[in-house]
Amino acid sequence: MKFMKYLLSKQKGLLGIVLILNTICALALAYIAILLQKITDNALLGDTQKLFRQLIFAIAYIIICCGIRYIGGLAEKIFTVKAIQSLRYDLYQGIMRKNNQDFNRENTANYLSYLTNDIKIIEENFIQSFLVIMFNGIYFLGCLVVLFVISPIIGGAMILALLVMLIVPTVFGKALESRQDQVSKQYGIFTTKFKDILNGFQIIKSFNIQGYIDSQFHNQNNEMSKVKYKYDRLNTLSESISEFLAYLTIFGGVFIGAYFVAIGSISAGTMIALIQLGSAILNPFMMIFMHLPKIQGAKLVFKKLEKIINYKDTYSGVKEVTFEKDIKIKELSFTYEGQDEPSLKNINLKLQKNKKYVLVGKSGCGKSTLASILAGDFYSYEGEVQYDGIEIKKVDINGIRQMISIIHQNVFMFDDTIKDNVCLYSKVIKEKMNNALKVSGAYGFANEKKEGISYRVGENGNNLSGGQRQRLAVARGIYDKKPILFIDEGTSAVDEGTAFDIERRLLARKDLTLITITHNLSEKLLSKYDEIIYMEAGKIVEKGNFNRLMSEKGAFYKYYT
Repeated sequence: MKFMKYLLSKQKGLLGIVLILNTICALALAYIAILLQKITDNALLGDTQKLFRQLIFAIAYIIICCGIRYIGGLAEKIFTVKAIQSLRYDLYQGIMRKNNQDFNRENTANYLSYLTNDIKIIEENFIQSFLVIMFNGIYFLGCLVVLFVISPIIGGAMILALLVMLIVPTVFGKALESRQDQVSKQYGIFTTKFKDILNGFQIIKSFNIQGYIDSQFHNQNNEMSKVKYKYDRLNTLSESISEFLAYLTIFGGVFIGAYFVAIGSISAGTMIALIQLGSAILNPFMMIFMHLPKIQGAKLVFKKLEKIINYKDTYSGVKEVTFEKDIKIKELSFTYEGQDEPSLKNINLKLQKNKKYVLVGKSGCGKSTLASILAGDFYSYEGEVQYDGIEIKKVDINGIRQMISIIHQNVFMFDDTIKDNVCLYSKVIKEKMNNALKVSGAYGFANEKKEGISYRVGENGNNLSGGQRQRLAVARGIYDKKPILFIDEGTSAVDEGTAFDIERRLLARKDLTLITITHNLSEKLLSKYDEIIYMEAGKIVEKGNFNRLMSEKGAFYKYYT
């Protein structure tokens, strides 16, 4: 099984320790039947002195067995914790390796469900069940060997009875696997819905739609409970049938043993040992076949997680990216998944190093999409995007990210300090920090706080105003002075004066290639750009400097006026 190989590759040493301790403990427990036989036979013979010696030995023996079992159980817990820790981290790494396009194919709530609900299913239904099967399997074999030594006939009868019990996992295994997969999917749906409710909390309150949302949550909660109940009901039926067959086997073994005692073939002590062994064989056998369907059910869940763990970005190349001359776009077309109409159509463009460009046009004309492709966020396009003549799909995407800063309109803030949201957990250089805060207009409010730049901004910056969050986003974008800067309506939430000042400072930087997306049609700013790129319906309609486009009185002129 693939997951078994995965566990062995991660925790081979710990699993080996668990196996050794479980083997010692299981074989030691199997020997208890022999002790019971000797104690019973000596009691019937009236040898009290020997009886008491055996009793003291038995007590000491059981204490040692329990001690070994405790250490083995502790090793199992450590193994489980480490295995889940490794799985969760590998799953996290798989998610974070995704490129933006592949990441956005799934709702983020699904990723939360993978790291919580599905991990829990793997822990409870695979790892814990596997450990139960491992221990009970060794115990079962040890008791079976002792049983055959004492009575081959009863041992043979027991084997036949156990073969009948094999019907249960065969009948229920596939059905339980299917229902476990349904549980996993429903957990994902429920998590998605609840995350949506939390994200829309203010809207729910503002528009007084809590009654409708309550019914939505109630329906999802009911659906999840129904799916989980269907799985539990089938699992309970499987366990009950196994238990019924087990009791029949125990009574059959007791009857055969009693018959042999009655005809004088075996002693009473031997019968006690046989009853003990019968029970000791059946209990682990039942445990094994109660947990086998759970492992079967968890296989589909792991297959889903395995795809994420083994994810490889097939678009990212290995060539080193450079930006010494230009970015060229040739016959670029792009269509979002699920849409019929392309968002970009036959784009041809050349962006030279250290020049300043502004993308303008109505909402939905493709400005942000074009910027995202230039930044390496989407790869399923037609045409070419080249940095210094090398196609972006052939270069190491991390190299692109090291050259580009992006100031988004929709600002995200980590629930951390101003400092860490600006420098993004790199070492703080005071001069760079102060410069970034001043240029962005964030210096004043950042230093007014009692904690200064160590002030915590709260979840997604909820301790700050919208304008303050956007100023910090601007500071983040310019902190490292990367050679390329995208501003996607990145100053829309700040006042006009501050926005103008930020943009003016960036336009003055000679070592910066600036690509701005804006609806701000200020002549003072637009005239400072080397080239205005005007877009309509996914196409570049016109491009040129402000004075030229205005004098030609074409599409941009009409849009501007």
